[in-house]
Amino acid sequence: MESIEGNMIERIIQDMDEGVMLIDGKGVVRIMNPAASEILDKPMEEVVERSLAEVFLDEDENDQFFQTVMDAIYDPDNRQDSLVPYISQSGMRTLHMSSAVLNGFYENKGLIITFSDLTEITELKIKHTEQIMEMMNSMVRAFVTAVDARSPYNVNHTRNMISMGYDFLLWLKETDNPLQFDKEKRDAFLMSIALHDIGKLSVPLSVMDKPTRLAWHLDYIKQRFMKVNLLERISCLEGKMTAEEYEEGCAFRKETLDYIEKLNTCGYCSPEDIERVRELGSVKYLDEKGDREPLLTEKEVEMLSIVKGTLTDKEREQMQNHVVVTSNILNEISFPECFNMVPKWAGQHHEYLNGKGYPAGLSGDQICTEVRIITILDIFEAITSRDRPYKKFVSPEQALSILDKMADEGSVDRELLELFKESRVWENE
Repeated sequence: MESIEGNMIERIIQDMDEGVMLIDGKGVVRIMNPAASEILDKPMEEVVERSLAEVFLDEDENDQFFQTVMDAIYDPDNRQDSLVPYISQSGMRTLHMSSAVLNGFYENKGLIITFSDLTEITELKIKHTEQIMEMMNSMVRAFVTAVDARSPYNVNHTRNMISMGYDFLLWLKETDNPLQFDKEKRDAFLMSIALHDIGKLSVPLSVMDKPTRLAWHLDYIKQRFMKVNLLERISCLEGKMTAEEYEEGCAFRKETLDYIEKLNTCGYCSPEDIERVRELGSVKYLDEKGDREPLLTEKEVEMLSIVKGTLTDKEREQMQNHVVVTSNILNEISFPECFNMVPKWAGQHHEYLNGKGYPAGLSGDQICTEVRIITILDIFEAITSRDRPYKKFVSPEQALSILDKMADEGSVDRELLELFKESRVWENE
């Protein structure tokens, strides 16, 4: 390099705000400006005209900085541009490093390395990210609290699922299972669980907490039967019906009410039960105006004809719609990139591998691993819960038996279910 050109380059370098080092093809530092000396916390006389190995090789804590420079020297055609940590007496710094080739520099192909101290910017970015995450987490806590506050019967469901989900992922990591999640996916997965039932805010409590087929409608039936008994007692006293007819009517209604109360809470209604309910729906009585009215309303007949569970078809549709609302709510939120799968994972937790789930009827490979795990957790927690008024407590072993049958039917993932059973994370609760 000619001296005039070299002097000009060196003057420019010395005045630059960025740290700059010129290194020849043998790895010797020929020029270092004051900014580089300050950033690296090294006097120029300890660096200039010395090889990089002499200066940095013994600094194990700065291996990445040293390796980045050496990579640029050994592969000069591959431009280096990266963020690296650097530790000096002043503490940890984050440097942005770039490299470029200088042909003919000191009779060899040399290298110019520039670096800027981005520590403050990086710290601000980290702080900003932490603030965003805390805002996201507080929002999630608020949503969960809102769902829990509506119903005392659902208050522990989400929290139990989060706890089991966290322990299951921890178990996968401890057993070095290939399915283990990295931190970002783990956080997104747990957030999906936390928000999976947010759509229940749209479900009427009369549906979400319906304890029996009739719920409060049973009281209406009892009041109506009592009213009919009184009306017929009056008719008997007025001579419009015999005492025998009155007694027969009271006995029929007592038997009918006993039967209705049994159907109201039984686990399964047979076809014979449903046929008898329909016959009861055709029974009429004379009200105080002399009009013939049904002993059971159409709504009550519909409720008593529920084969299994406590919800009518319309009520079940309202309940199932909570996953659609969950997706709609979460799709309105601008999640950070690392959480962009949360709406999908949370909104698909009722999909089954055999296509018989809802709301979209997805099947097979359309349902990802994360959703398959959430589905197993959701089913297990729901059927082992002790605080649901509409179902009896089911032991963990009974719940696993139910899940086994679902796996046999192709509803849930057999491999993941076996891992869940092996982990026994529910015992940590």
